[in-house]
Amino acid sequence: MPPADTGLRARQKRDRLHHILDVTEDLIDLHGEAAVTTEAIAEAAGFSAPTIYNLAGTRDELLTTLMVRSMETFRREVEALTKGTPLERGAEAVRICTGIFLTRERLYKEVVMRLGGPAGVGIPHSGRTPDQVQIDLMTEAAAAGMLVKGTSPEVLGRQIFMSFIGAMSVWAAGRMVNEAFDAQTLHGYYAAVSAYAAEPHRVKVEKLKRQQARKLAQLPQPA
Repeated sequence: MPPADTGLRARQKRDRLHHILDVTEDLIDLHGEAAVTTEAIAEAAGFSAPTIYNLAGTRDELLTTLMVRSMETFRREVEALTKGTPLERGAEAVRICTGIFLTRERLYKEVVMRLGGPAGVGIPHSGRTPDQVQIDLMTEAAAAGMLVKGTSPEVLGRQIFMSFIGAMSVWAAGRMVNEAFDAQTLHGYYAAVSAYAAEPHRVKVEKLKRQQARKLAQLPQPA
């Protein structure tokens, strides 16, 4: 039989890890990812550097865990959606994910550039990754007759995900303004879905795609 305090110890370890992640986010926001050392995180968190390593691993593992935690927030928010068709919830899922990154722009830009686009966003973990979220929503859409017969929800969901990753990488590199990042991810979503949507849903999706295209055409681009 395991010790009676096993659950308490696990919770304490989890709480310490979340504290380390919170501190890391704040430090990167203030000083930039390159300037934030393990020692700086340890001092701000009130732990020793070895404790940071034991709880969070290497620097890249810590940053990846930070991204995974953000994607767990994304998953919970999407699962809380109760209104709208599967296609409408798919678009809202894109908005939620984009919104998470835009909430702390410097943090996520620098972490994405450090780890690479898919790192933390697409790696396997205990919750559903963004691509699986979209696959599940497209599976619902197919079951509801909203997609052309024979459409693979898995292929479509991953196409939506890769479109998002491409826009996120360009944004993180400073080659896309925030408003364009928001519009581009939605345009990518509607472009992917419009190719497979059944009538009369395709007409609505095409209209939404054109709206985002017009918005993109009007937005400034970084020099």
